[in-house]
Amino acid sequence: MNVAAIMGQTGASRKRASIFLMILLAAAGIPSALSYSSLDLRFFGSRILDLMDVSVGTIGLPIAALMVAITFRWFVDDDVLAGQTNLSGRWLWLLSALTKYVIPIALLAITVAMFMDI
Repeated sequence: MNVAAIMGQTGASRKRASIFLMILLAAAGIPSALSYSSLDLRFFGSRILDLMDVSVGTIGLPIAALMVAITFRWFVDDDVLAGQTNLSGRWLWLLSALTKYVIPIALLAITVAMFMDI
């Protein structure tokens, strides 16, 4: 998908776009890999792999999940939800209530608790 996006935006060949992405991913991944090597790469006193883990895994995932949950239910009509799930009546109401209120509140509580612990 990323190769196709680069090809569409720049007109580059598949080979050139693939090589560009390979170099970009290697440049992004090598510092993390070297942080636990004999080079002991650190940024602000922490190993780069640990910083990446905290920023993406610990902080990024709950925030992204909260954004997806809010976007999904507050901007998607109940008719679309009913059509996609083939639910109606109480089951549709339950799913709608869970995805509109319960899940975002739970994700917000998890995110706030995580930030209070950091």
